[in-house]
Amino acid sequence: YWTGGAPQAFHIGDISASGLYLLSDERWYPGTMILMTLQRTNTDGEGPDDYIAVQTKVVRWGTDGIGLSFVPSNAVDLNTGENLPETGVGKKALYRFIQRVQTITD
Repeated sequence: YWTGGAPQAFHIGDISASGLYLLSDERWYPGTMILMTLQRTNTDGEGPDDYIAVQTKVVRWGTDGIGLSFVPSNAVDLNTGENLPETGVGKKALYRFIQRVQTITD
């Protein structure tokens, strides 16, 4: 989601295989689709496993943020078999990323 300003990092209040709760003053309408980049905070962000882009959908608002559900991509490049970057990652890559994040926070 681009507001015309510089990109901004937000903290995640909670994350699971089905979605996340983003701590933010932003309030997007339920149903809004947002391609979001998630980056692990304990890394420099340079490695391929340090971040992912995933399609999300706003499902609820809270007093301190918004709830988003993950919408994993099924769209692939027919030549390479890789997920198209503009549609976000697929289920396998999303679940691997979340497992790495949850292992660190446990």
